[in-house]
Parts: sequence; C-alpha cells; structure tokens
Amino acid sequence: MSCFLLKQPDCVFLHIPKTGGSSIRQGLWRGRWTGPVFGPPPDEWRGLYCFAFVREPIDRFLSAYRDFVQLRGYSGTLDQFIDAALDETVDHVISRPGDERAGIRHHTAPQTDPSLALDRADYIGRFETFSADVSEIMKAVGIKLALLPRLRATTPTPIVLTSSQRDRLLTYYAQAYRDLDYPLP
Repeated sequence: MSCFLLKQPDCVFLHIPKTGGSSIRQGLWRGRWTGPVFGPPPDEWRGLYCFAFVREPIDRFLSAYRDFVQLRGYSGTLDQFIDAALDETVDHVISRPGDERAGIRHHTAPQTDPSLALDRADYIGRFETFSADVSEIMKAVGIKLALLPRLRATTPTPIVLTSSQRDRLLTYYAQAYRDLDYPLP
C-alpha cells in the first residue's frame, strides 16, 4: 500500500493496487510524482487534495491474480495464490522486489487496511465508475481531461471460484465489503 505526491497540479494519490493507479500516475500525471511512500502520507502532504480508488474486492483479487499470471510470470495455482494473499505473517505494506509472497499480499490486502489511510481521502472513486470519477478528480484539481488512458490492463480471462475459494475470500474481505458499501456477490 503506497501513496504518491502527484505534481502539477499537486495532490496526493492513495494507491490501492489493481484500481487504475498506473493509468492515473503514468497516463494522467505522465510521471510527475514523488513516491511511493509506503503507509500513510507524510504529514507535510497534509492540506493537499487527496484521493483514492477502490474496487469490488473479489474482482480486484482476480485482477491481481491475472496480473501475476499474465504480466509477472506467476506459475502457482489459484489456491496457492489465495494462500499467499491470506498469509498474514507476510508484510503487505511494502512490496519487495523478488519476494513473490510479499508482492501478492501487497496487491491483495484488504482495501480497508489502516495503512492505506482512506480516512484522509477527500474523494474515494470506484474502479467500476473510473471514467466518471476521474473526471470529478480532474475538476477538483483543475485539469481538463481530454483522453483517459488505460494502462497495465490484463486480459479478462474467466476465472471460476470454487465455493471454498469464494468463502475464504468473502471472509477475508468481509470488512471491505461492509465499509466500502459493496454488495456481497
């Protein structure tokens, strides 16, 4: 879980993996940022407009799995990926290069984790309404949006969860479903 100081115009992006962050940082701000800072934003960033995006928890989890398989060379099973995601003995705040389990945890940790500091966000958009919510953010920071790029998207291959896999994920993400007001699937 990380945050970025986006520049020109300056604002804070609380980045939750698999919610459109690459499109925001690389597409909209075109590399004009400082970070990542892992954990909550530094105090010196207080007072700047702050935003985040969230995503339906199981859809986000499956997107992370696709990302690891399609873009990062993950060769384990879906059950092994779930085991790694739910292994709370592995730090999830910092994604360390070469530590696959930490990377999996970083990309799949609950969006309501306190390290994300969502309570500091002025605006929380939804991946499901990404274009409309990005437009609201652009208005708030004074940018005229011409084209919204979509970067690092994975091929939406169908993944069918077993009832056991689904139950494990619903239990793990129960607070995210509640706090982010997503209906249970």
